[in-house]
Formats: sequence, C-alpha cells, structure tokens
Amino acid sequence: MKSFSTLRHTALMAAMVLIMPAVHATDMQQQAASKISTVSSQETDSYDKFIISYREGSGIRNNPSEVVKDVQFAITASGVDRMGSRSATDLQQLVVTYKRKLGIGAELVQTSRKLGMVEANALMQKIAANPDVVYVEPDRKLRIEGAAEPTFPSLRSDAGRKALFIAPLAFAPDDPYYQRQWNFYLSGVANANIDKAWDLASGDGVTVAVIDTGIAPNPDLDNTFVCDGYNFVSDDGPDRDKCGRDPGYPESSGTPSSWHGTKVAGVINAKTNNGIGVAGVAYNARLIPIRAADHIGVATSEAADAIEWVSGGHVDGIEDAKYPAQVINMSFGNYRSGKCEVAEPALAQAIQRAIARNVVIVASAGNDGVDGTANNHVPSTCPGVVAVAASDYSFNRAAYSNYGAAVALAAPVGDGIGNPDQMYYEWSWLLSNSGTYGPIDDAVPRVAPDVGTSFAAPMVTGTVALMISARHNAGLPIATPAQIKAWLTSSARPITPDRPIGSGLLDAHAAVVKAITE
Repeated sequence: MKSFSTLRHTALMAAMVLIMPAVHATDMQQQAASKISTVSSQETDSYDKFIISYREGSGIRNNPSEVVKDVQFAITASGVDRMGSRSATDLQQLVVTYKRKLGIGAELVQTSRKLGMVEANALMQKIAANPDVVYVEPDRKLRIEGAAEPTFPSLRSDAGRKALFIAPLAFAPDDPYYQRQWNFYLSGVANANIDKAWDLASGDGVTVAVIDTGIAPNPDLDNTFVCDGYNFVSDDGPDRDKCGRDPGYPESSGTPSSWHGTKVAGVINAKTNNGIGVAGVAYNARLIPIRAADHIGVATSEAADAIEWVSGGHVDGIEDAKYPAQVINMSFGNYRSGKCEVAEPALAQAIQRAIARNVVIVASAGNDGVDGTANNHVPSTCPGVVAVAASDYSFNRAAYSNYGAAVALAAPVGDGIGNPDQMYYEWSWLLSNSGTYGPIDDAVPRVAPDVGTSFAAPMVTGTVALMISARHNAGLPIATPAQIKAWLTSSARPITPDRPIGSGLLDAHAAVVKAITE
C-alpha cells in the first residue's frame, strides 16, 4: 500500500502537469504585453497604421509579404475582423497593407479601417505573441508645440510692476526687430546672453536640422538648403514637393497656418546684421528644414524616419542626407500612458541611434503647465534628449511651460501677456509668413509675436551650434551629446521658479566658454 506522502507527491505532480500550460500561457501573455504600446482609455484617436519591429535575423524582418501574412493572421486570431458595430464598412474584410520599412528597421503596415482602443489593443496583443516581434505600437500623432493662440492676461498680476525694471532699448546689430529681442541681450532681465556668445562663435561649420512643418518664404531666412531637407509627410501625397518647404495648412481645415517651422528656424538661423527682420542665434550655421508635421501633427513613423535620415542614417527610397545634422530641434510633443521607451519605442530607438552618431537632440518641454515627466511628455522625456522649458523675462517659469525632472534647463521666451506692441518684453519676435493658408512671397520680412516652449528649444539648439562651432574653430575634439548637455546645464544661470525647470536659465556665453575650456 502506498504511503500518504507518496500519494500526496503523485497528486502534486499531476496538479503541476495540469497547471503548467496555464502558467506558460500567462507568461506568454505577460511577455507579449511588454512588447506593446497600449492604447489607453484617455486616447480619443483611432488607428489604422501600426509600427512593428521584428527581431534581427528573423525570416519576417525586411520581408513585406511575410509581414502582411503575420499581421493578417493576427487579425483573424484576435477576432478584430469580427468586432465593431457591424456597419457596412465593418462587414467588409479587414485587410492589411504593407506601407514601408522605416529607417530604424521597423515595418509600417496599414489596416483597411481605423481601429478603436479595444480592437487596436487586441490586434497588437496577437502580433506581439509572435516571439520574433520586438515591439508593436500604433502610428500616433505628436502635436506641434505652438503656444500663444490667446494671450494670458489673467496669469500674472505683476505685469505693471515688472515693466518698471525694463531698461532702455539697445540697438545692435542693425536688424530692426533686434531691439525687441530682449531675450538675446537686454541687461537686467532674463536674457540668454546671446550677444556675448557672438564674440566667440557664430555657428559657422555646423549643420542644424529643424524637424517641423518646413519653412515658408521669408527674406530674412536663408533658404539655400531647403531642398537639402526633405518632406516626410506622406499625407501630402506621392507627388508632393519633396523639399523642406511649408505648404501651409489646407483651407478645408479651417485653421490658419501657424508657420511654426519658419518661426522655429528663424530663432536659430535668421540672417543677422542685414538691416531687416530679426537676429538668429547661430546665424552662420547651415539650417536643414525637415517637413514631418502637417496641420494635425507629426506621425511617429515620419518623425522616426526624419531623425534617422537627417542624423546620417539611411531610409529606403530617399537619397542619403547631403548634410547630416550635428544638432536637431524638435518643437513638438504629446503625452503618453507610459515612459518614452515603452510608449514610443520607434521614436526612442531613432533618438538613440542619432545620439550614437554624436547628434544632439533638443526638444520643447510642452505648453500645458503640467509636470511633463509625470505625464510622460514625449519626445522631451526620451532618454538623452535636452528638454527645454520656458521662462518669462523676470526669471519666473512662464505660466504655460511644462516642468519636471526631465527638463534640463529653461530659455527666456515670455509669458504672452498683453498688447505685444506695448509689452514687447512679454513676447518673442519671430519670423513668419503673411499667408493665411498657403505661403506668400513676402517682400518684407513678416515678423510675428508668439510664445511657447517651441521657441525656447531653438534658443538652446542655436546655442549648441555655437558651442560646436567654437570647439571646431579652436581645434578641439568633437564633443559628445552628453558633454554638450552637461555644459549647458552646468553653465545655466540659477533661478528659483515655482516649479522645477532644470538647472536654470540658458546662458549662451557661459555655455560656449565651457565648451572651449573643458
């Protein structure tokens, strides 16, 4: 007769045999979930494009027909083709189309209709169950970080008192709007000491890329290299202008064009001391405009390709960049349900590949007045990025500016309070275009007041170009992005804002000095 312990051991083994498949299935589900950038209940968009990264060496990677088979199988296995409201559209077979391989090696596919949260997550769960899948995510949109559509008179009660501290306007160089660019030079306020940095560098020999809406015509902005940039916006159509121009917003959108890319580019690279318009931080740098944003925003797939291409990588179907960038400005972003590496793996991968090529990535911190780190604002919280907040002219955090642990430093932009002609020091003065929807060939530079972290970031980007230029001219070795970031933060002017916005306020002169002495 078997002992009780023997019977117990036999029963235990039998139970383990029964539960092992369930445990294995749970492990597989957990592994699959770790590969997915899940669509959260806070997202209002639906998605028909998905980015899938397959393992190097797998039979599916770089094989469009196998990718389509894999995703079509996942559609059937997930039951997504049987979900929905059973409208005439839903009853049609849900099929997948291969769009292209991204420069980072991931694949972009499109379903024949948009999928809501439940459907998208179910499909990605099945795709991720394939052990050859590294990650899968929806091809989401990132917002252009334009700020001051309204002014913010209620956000500050001390505007009149602050005005008493404004010194008489200076006038050098001879650009007529330079007198309003308080954030470049004006003593006694939160200026970035751009004018002093010009004694050491002007940006010559440095290539700067602006990933944005592209640039519109402005006689104060050099467009020599506009066709050395590229238009990555696939929604512009297959016959689109492939140069880095901004065609404006379609009139059907009902939204006047922001000329956002032109404004950002002008901060960095406006022609300077030419008797018109404004001054630019790194006015002798080579600026490469990249169009990746339309009136809706920037698709993750197109942002990733833009970063990869302009940082010196290869994107199929496009001739490699003639002038790879040493610093990239990204004044766009959005919030995600998880950290950058999990919620935006393709974007994070592209950024890391650029940083590995010694490219500095600068991004705006966002304009919602929230903790961008806690709310996972991307790309500003992606590892290695120099995230830039905004200050007003009296050393305070600008009321709209995001803050948080991921912010490296702030740059002076203004609060956007009151009438710009009377309170010029509450605004930034930026190159723009006179067109309402499409661009106009302005004979005289269009200069517009605006504020936002979108325009704080390019002040730092321009300063990075000055730092790189100064080191090159001094015969010093190429600095790493980590070194550049450390010099920016360690040279910043200490301030005591109401919320954490990094190490302090940008001091371009001190940053350039650090770059050539350390």
